Parts: sequence; C-alpha cells; structure tokens
Amino acid sequence: MIQAVRKAKSTSGQQLVKQLRESANSLQCKLTILWISGHSEVRGNEKADELAKQATERKSSRLTSLPPDIRRGIPVSTSAEKEDFHKRLIHNWQEQWHNSPRRERFLELEENVPFKRYRKLQDRLTREQASKLMQIRSRHVPLNTYLHRIGKSRSRRCPKCERTAGEAAPPETVNHYIFECPTYEDERWELRKVLGRRDLNLKNLMSSEKELRALTKFIVKTGRFKQQMDAEH
Repeated sequence: MIQAVRKAKSTSGQQLVKQLRESANSLQCKLTILWISGHSEVRGNEKADELAKQATERKSSRLTSLPPDIRRGIPVSTSAEKEDFHKRLIHNWQEQWHNSPRRERFLELEENVPFKRYRKLQDRLTREQASKLMQIRSRHVPLNTYLHRIGKSRSRRCPKCERTAGEAAPPETVNHYIFECPTYEDERWELRKVLGRRDLNLKNLMSSEKELRALTKFIVKTGRFKQQMDAEH
C-alpha cells in the first residue's frame, strides 16, 4: 500500500483511491474510503485532524510499531509547511504589535490594523500628499517637538504662539499644530467646514479621501513644513 501511495504522489484524488483499493484487495479485512470536506463539521473530523497531526509529528505510535519505510519520518507537505509558517509569522507580528509603544498612538487614528482601508485611500493621492500624511500619522514630522527629540531643534515650543509675560509657548505637537495653534485658525476653518458636525480630530480627518485632501491643503496653506525645511538649510 505504501508503494501505491508513492506512485500516486502526482496523480489525482480519484487515481489515488483506485490504487489504494487495488492494493487493499489482498488484505483480509474490509476497507472503506470516504471523502469529506475539511470544514463540513462532520462528527469526529476534528479528532481525525488531531490524530493526523500527531502522526506527522511521530507522536501517535512507537517507531518499532511503524512500517520500516516511514520510521525515518513522513515527508512534509510544502503547502502545509508554508501555511504553518505564515500562521506563526502572523502570530509573532500580532504579539509584537500588541506590545509596541506605538500601538496606542496608531489606534487613535484607526482600529483596523494593518490599515488596509487607509492604504487604499492613500493610493488616490499624489506622492507628496501621501508623504505629508504619513509624517502626521507617525508623528515623525518637521515640528519642534519631534525635531527637538532628534536633536534638530533647540526648543520643543511652538514658535508661532504669542508669549505672555512669564509664560512659555506650548509644545509644538501634531495636535497643537492642527487643532490648537491660534496662528492657523483661518486655515483650520476649512477643516471644520469639511467635517461638518463631526469632531475635529485626526481620526475623522483620516476617514475618507475628502478629509485627507482637506488635511493636505491645510498643511500646504500653513506653510509650516516648508518654513522648517528652509530654516534647516
């Protein structure tokens, strides 16, 4: 029977059954072969799957009880090995993402990791627009809070905010730049107009192509990114 299975490696399922039946004719027992789908909820199917996995791991029988030809191990299915590797890869990625300090920050923008919806929206934008939005999403942006952290700015404070006696300007974060800095109130009005009654926040601004384009226009009109780049040069 083992020889029949070897010969049938490249044959169809029908031919495999035929060769197994022919090989079983000499056996002194009745052999019945049934074909069932993998996810048809047939009683005992999950148990059979569990036993099959044990067999591939050589845990179901003693080596001395097995036919000599398979004592050295059963050949591994390439497709099954790839599937198992992919599952382990996804599991490791999910574990690392769950423990990442950046996770909470990105969940403020979108909950459906790995952000397939946003990537589709991004494909409709120009390369320059997509680049600016990615800087906003990652917070790796030419604003003083980030630039100060990487040693490119002496101060993390907003250079546009008016300073009152004895008080320092607030840190120039992404949220301050887009939602709070009074210098850009006129440009911010366009964002409010696009959002309508919805709250003015990054999650809403990243929700559709219309809002994304409005945000890129805000960045261009404020000229803040360009001013910072010109200052560095």
